[in-house]
Amino acid sequence: MRHPRTAATVLSALALTAGLSSCASGTTPAPSGQNPGIAVGEPAPGQADAPQSEQTEQSGQPAEHPGEGTGFGKCTAGTLSVRVEYHGDEDVARSADLFIANVGTKACNLAGFPELRFYDAGHQQLSIPTSQSGSTQELLEIKPGERFKAPLGWSSSPEFEPCLEPETVAVYPPNTSDAKETPWTGGKVCAKGVSIDPYARA
Repeated sequence: MRHPRTAATVLSALALTAGLSSCASGTTPAPSGQNPGIAVGEPAPGQADAPQSEQTEQSGQPAEHPGEGTGFGKCTAGTLSVRVEYHGDEDVARSADLFIANVGTKACNLAGFPELRFYDAGHQQLSIPTSQSGSTQELLEIKPGERFKAPLGWSSSPEFEPCLEPETVAVYPPNTSDAKETPWTGGKVCAKGVSIDPYARA
């Protein structure tokens, strides 16, 4: 007859042997409810991040052309007319208003300061400096038929030699590469150059 304690000892030894075999195999049961095909920290199917372009559209911010928020394109030389109106003929301090008008059929955006380049009778560019005066202009919308002006100032006094006398002036709308050229009848421009104020409604 087998002793009860001996049977219990045999059963315990068998259980211990089974446990050791499981550890040696290196297998670990997956937690209940976890998909073994997705690594930890990996987004589940259908939850991947949106592409950068979609994120930009969802944020409401344009990907390029910042500041053009009125829905119209920037003004170009082809849709503008240019005229310079001179004030007096003093030798010391001269001034004028640079007028631009929208002669196109659609509204356009204008901001900042005009760029000026001066030319002699042979259409050689003259080294006349320009400087911006006043605060930076906010974005303006010019409707067909409207006009804006940018005040100009310079000296024709020999005290500030050397002085150059342009034949024409080319006006570049802000952020464009095409110009509108008009005659310059403001006399000599001396070394201090021409100061330019930002565009304002005329």
